[in-house]
Amino acid sequence: MILRYTIFIISFLGVLGIGSYSIYQVYSFTNILGPNGDLILLLLLIIMPIIFITTMIIGNKKDYLINNYLYTISCLWLPILLYLFLGSVIITILMVFIPVSNIAFYNFVINFIIFLSIFLTIYGLINAGIFNIKKVLIPKENPLNQIWHGKKIVLVADTHIGMIYKKNFLNKVVNFINKQNPDLILFAGDLIDGPKFTMEKTLEPLANLSAKLGIYYAPGNHESYSHDDKDLYTILAKYMTVLRDNKVNINNTDIVGLSYDAKETIMGLQNRLIKSNYNKENPTILIRHTSKDNEFLQKFGINLTVSGHTHGGQIWPFTIGAKAIFKKYIHGLNIQNNNASITTTGIGTWGPPVRIGTKPEIIVITFE
Repeated sequence: MILRYTIFIISFLGVLGIGSYSIYQVYSFTNILGPNGDLILLLLLIIMPIIFITTMIIGNKKDYLINNYLYTISCLWLPILLYLFLGSVIITILMVFIPVSNIAFYNFVINFIIFLSIFLTIYGLINAGIFNIKKVLIPKENPLNQIWHGKKIVLVADTHIGMIYKKNFLNKVVNFINKQNPDLILFAGDLIDGPKFTMEKTLEPLANLSAKLGIYYAPGNHESYSHDDKDLYTILAKYMTVLRDNKVNINNTDIVGLSYDAKETIMGLQNRLIKSNYNKENPTILIRHTSKDNEFLQKFGINLTVSGHTHGGQIWPFTIGAKAIFKKYIHGLNIQNNNASITTTGIGTWGPPVRIGTKPEIIVITFE
């Protein structure tokens, strides 16, 4: 754990250092910001990453309100920094074709990029708070249709309760889910973010969740970042069925939940399914946080696999990288061998509470 955080901090500061240097060099060359503006930009480029790293480290040890606020502010700086950096790349390319002596042109471009960076971040902050419903209809060829026709399943993932998203946010999520009047609720991991928070009190809204056939949950990667994950599972057991490499049978269907394992091979995944008492002859729904092996799972015989984790990339242009990694399993419904895979972009966020190019959602699953 310590080694992982050390590598993350060094890598993060290295990337931000290179990016910040590029931004400062490009945005200060026209003197559009003036001496005071250049100084403010330099201080922001130095101070904000330090605040981000410091508050993250403190947050993993103790839950402080002021620390959470500072962490949130530093997170909101990150998308601004991203777009300022992309802008610096564009300006550098323009310099090849347009003389640097054209100060008026570059002043206009820099002003526009600064405005756009702030505007997109504000838009992304608002967008991340507007929940959406994505409706998915499972085709009649799927073996689950005979059992689940006329019933409604809600899939939710990536609430990331922690330093930014607290009890009020979870209340909003719970009310949004309940309005769909689900027969079954499936939580596909990353219910918490990882850092310290008053877990028992903050998670109380989960008691208000309502589903006729129950609520079932399998952990994601962020649960493993918490030092209190054992307490988490004890608390969650009061509100839902926690599935960690095991299964239950509901409505003549096996509900299997697998914990997240980033290093797992296909063979390891297959063995873990077998150890969970998976029976290929039974109708099966699998909750697994990541969607990276969902094509294999469909071919293996899982009738419905539900996942989250991808966030759809959360913020453009990371949406492009996420699509390259997860391909068609980044979001939505995929059919293979009449078996279905569904990935949600999730309803919360990691890091910046911002979504640009993606939307927060729950998925409502019905059967043809």
